Amino acid sequence: DAITDEIRALGGGSASTQGTGGMATKLHAAQICMDSGCDMIITNGKTPTNLYDIVDGKISPTYIENYYNCPYRAFVSYALNVKEKDQGQVDSLSIGNIMHDILEGYVNNLKEVSDEQSSNALFEKVKDGVLLDPAYNRFLNDKQTMTVVEGVLDECKKYCYKIYKAIEDSAFDRGSITEAHFGANGDKFPAIKLNGGKVRLTGKIDRIDYNEGFYRVIDYKTGSASAAEDMLFAGVKLQLYLYGAAVEKASNLQVCITRLLTINIKKKAKSLNTFR
Repeated sequence: DAITDEIRALGGGSASTQGTGGMATKLHAAQICMDSGCDMIITNGKTPTNLYDIVDGKISPTYIENYYNCPYRAFVSYALNVKEKDQGQVDSLSIGNIMHDILEGYVNNLKEVSDEQSSNALFEKVKDGVLLDPAYNRFLNDKQTMTVVEGVLDECKKYCYKIYKAIEDSAFDRGSITEAHFGANGDKFPAIKLNGGKVRLTGKIDRIDYNEGFYRVIDYKTGSASAAEDMLFAGVKLQLYLYGAAVEKASNLQVCITRLLTINIKKKAKSLNTFR
């Protein structure tokens, strides 16, 4: 709603040899537009699909949460595209991504599991495949870093078996839907329309379990998490509820919303700092 001095300070100069004015001139142009009562959007040109999302009015639950948590940080992250410098070392985000990928592969092959031994075997197979990804494989060559990663993976293996038991002992089928996208053309689940249809909410759901008559929406989280009503009212914890709304809208079935926490990795991630 306003271009503050702090935002202007982030403008700087041109960041490339092709550009002449950089972010500072874009912010100046934005101020002119705002003063004239016009809308203007500054977005990352390195991701062309952003333009289609803007025209289509697409927005993600994560963006909404980040905005209500801190509008300034949301602007810096999504508009200015400011990212933390990759130091080539594992961090909490990388560990969280590894665990999400492992859990997805594990649940997709859950029919191979019949007991704890077969659960551990499936985990090892999926884990080895996930770690072949160049984004994660680079960590394997650092013994100190890998010591922490192995500790997290050991906890993840235990949790995979807990997932198997939770589904096996429930009325839900093993054929869960994982990484379910909603809101884009061709997606099984449609977008949620906001602001009279001008904005379409899109996203990706970690897991959807099905039982005749209703769905269960699962959101994997690493670290501590809360879906308390006051946080929902404040707009900082909306994901799970919006995911449930997307599934309910598409299926006309009742949705049982459940937040599934994986593992608290904060202590393990903190120990990474001793290696840096």
